[in-house]
Amino acid sequence: MYSLRTGTFEPRTIFYTLINIMLDVLKNDPKASFFFIGAEDEKDEPGKTTRRFRVYHRFVSSVVGEDVFEHHRNNGLSLYILVNKQYVEDIPQYTQKITDYVSEAMNNQ
Repeated sequence: MYSLRTGTFEPRTIFYTLINIMLDVLKNDPKASFFFIGAEDEKDEPGKTTRRFRVYHRFVSSVVGEDVFEHHRNNGLSLYILVNKQYVEDIPQYTQKITDYVSEAMNNQ
């Protein structure tokens, strides 16, 4: 998948870019939370988590600790949410709001 998209067999540059963007956002807004969606490609099976989601999940869950962020995943949407625990009072409601937003956006495509 990475070789087709980037011309290399090296996904680390994509992951490092993701982390650097998150760090830059946090520097400017320490209250920030994040989410990402593992987009489908032609090899994904309908109704299952995407290959990108599974790779991003493994990477993010291994490098982003749970001291600052609470990790939530929604397999049906291939959605991964990192909630900034220091600034979100009602984490379940916040997570549901993001999930609803993403679900609605995907249904309106």
